[in-house]
Amino acid sequence: MNTTIAPTTAQDTWFDTGPWGIKTELWHNFQAFDEIHPDIWESFRTLTLRLISKGKSHYSADGILHVIRFEVETSTTGQSLKINNNWSACYSRKWAIYYPEFADFFERRKSQADIFKNKPKE
Repeated sequence: MNTTIAPTTAQDTWFDTGPWGIKTELWHNFQAFDEIHPDIWESFRTLTLRLISKGKSHYSADGILHVIRFEVETSTTGQSLKINNNWSACYSRKWAIYYPEFADFFERRKSQADIFKNKPKE
């Protein structure tokens, strides 16, 4: 299976307002984290594509973040990076936006992260 799948074209906005009001706290926190740590998204994307290339049809976004945590902890010295457990919902939705052909790779339960509708402009 091809693991060099290009993301879809950019949409106008990556989020829409949810029933919790405009740009929920979850969105703000995730956006700030994602902008500061683009390497976490790249690791998430790479590990997911590797699983798909090995024939997996479903996996846990939380499991992938645990692998990333382990890799960060064992490859760096000094202060550790905290990856919020809530980010698994955000990363699985970001994955579904960038890779709609594999949108169902992660099971997505109803979440505040459901406000994420489209990916950001690049």
